[in-house]
Amino acid sequence: MIVQKKKLSEIFLIFTFAMVFLNSLVLPLIYFHRLNLFPDGKTVILFSVELIANKTNYAFDFLRKAIEKNSDGESEVYEDKPDKNKEESSASEKHAEDKSYDNNVNVIEKFYQGGGKKVGNFYVKNISGRYVDFERYLNKKLDMRCRDSKLPMVLIYHTHTTESYLTQNTKKTGDNSYFRTQDKNQNVIAVGKKIKEALEESGVVVVHSEDFHDYPNYNVAYQKSKSTVEEKLKSNPNIQFAIDIHRDSIGNNRTGKIKPICKIGGKNVSQIMLITGILCKKWAENLTLALKIQSLCEKMFPGLTRPLLFARTNYNQNVTARSILIEIGSDVNTLEESLSAGEKLGKAMAELIKSYRKR
Repeated sequence: MIVQKKKLSEIFLIFTFAMVFLNSLVLPLIYFHRLNLFPDGKTVILFSVELIANKTNYAFDFLRKAIEKNSDGESEVYEDKPDKNKEESSASEKHAEDKSYDNNVNVIEKFYQGGGKKVGNFYVKNISGRYVDFERYLNKKLDMRCRDSKLPMVLIYHTHTTESYLTQNTKKTGDNSYFRTQDKNQNVIAVGKKIKEALEESGVVVVHSEDFHDYPNYNVAYQKSKSTVEEKLKSNPNIQFAIDIHRDSIGNNRTGKIKPICKIGGKNVSQIMLITGILCKKWAENLTLALKIQSLCEKMFPGLTRPLLFARTNYNQNVTARSILIEIGSDVNTLEESLSAGEKLGKAMAELIKSYRKR
């Protein structure tokens, strides 16, 4: 009897290890194959390690970046993580905290148009592993309260707060190319301010968190930003939207860095990408919000958006309903181009809120 129990325990243990292996290695390979991606061994191993460590956000952030890079013909993933061992920089060094980029890397302008499923006047890339009727969610009414215009309605925050942009337009990265900084006038906080200004011009009250979540430790950024969101929601219970503003990184040093760009009113504007995930209970409401914002952006500013990404992740979007992540440009867009994109995004969001106040 004891021997039989021991054998059953061994079988259970083998089964458990087999399931871990399946979930952490085989499934990622299936994902890559379905997306027609052929990553190197390092990419697959790193992705699998993140899954085994149960760091779902980081694992799928890694996968998303792999998809973006490979969709442009790239064969490797480029991660622009800051030096975790670097101590607090002096004021003169704050604009040069990330040394992982080489100078003289080609900057490749690209206008993203199409890709994925056509939904209304835009496109959606669905890598969630689940069939979704996006038209139905686009036409679905959002469950939000917009009556009291004196209370904050929108929360803007930045999980990767130090993400920044080029200071001038260029064909190659150079001495002016610093992709992470604590200077709030040069990083994504400046873009968040522009979105806030556009919303407040339309009478929408905004809470904008300027807290740094990825510095000095990049790896706890999502835990820290989750605490920020929970704290802001507690003190501002009327908030209806929680928007996490990032900037993207596409391509690599070897083949060049991609600059998503469009022309609006004759001027260069960074393209934006909205992202929602399915790994949270509130995914349907988050997706509905993203679809409506994307549709309005394309109606008001054609070409502003890249295909919306619906992924198998959550990015803290389980904290509250109507939470989305938005990438504004990439690391080789200029700050000016991205500020312009932020202003237009804010105007589209204001238009959406206005339409619900009339109901």
